[in-house]
Amino acid sequence: MHAETSLPCDPSSVRVARQFVTAELAEAGFPDTAFAATLLVSELITNAVLHAGTEIRLVIDGGGDHIRIAVHDGSDRAVRRRRHSLDAATGRGLMMVDQLAVDWGVEKTPPGKAVWFTLPTSGEAIAGAEPDLDMFLAFDESLG
Repeated sequence: MHAETSLPCDPSSVRVARQFVTAELAEAGFPDTAFAATLLVSELITNAVLHAGTEIRLVIDGGGDHIRIAVHDGSDRAVRRRRHSLDAATGRGLMMVDQLAVDWGVEKTPPGKAVWFTLPTSGEAIAGAEPDLDMFLAFDESLG
């Protein structure tokens, strides 16, 4: 499968991206992957809106055992984890990607970058991949 869409740098793009991912994965026969995929896409699109300030391109590729989803933006600013207090409402998106995705990374793509992740297409494989709250707390403490 291959699907992609362009989105403006606007908070409403998060909702549009979730709807796009849900529809495309359902059409491709991977509805059980949609929950984890939309959660992670929400985080990455939000980061692109907040930090890149450019048009965003969302690309879904794959089939078989895994799908790969990439969020492209036009900023060359490096992706980095940020330090936030334990009660902050933001700052844990990349940790969620790290916990739920099989693999993830960042690629330079002229003129900016793509942040990507892979997920298994089997809902059973995803169901056992709940984020570890203790890991999030330990990560916060290690930054301080």
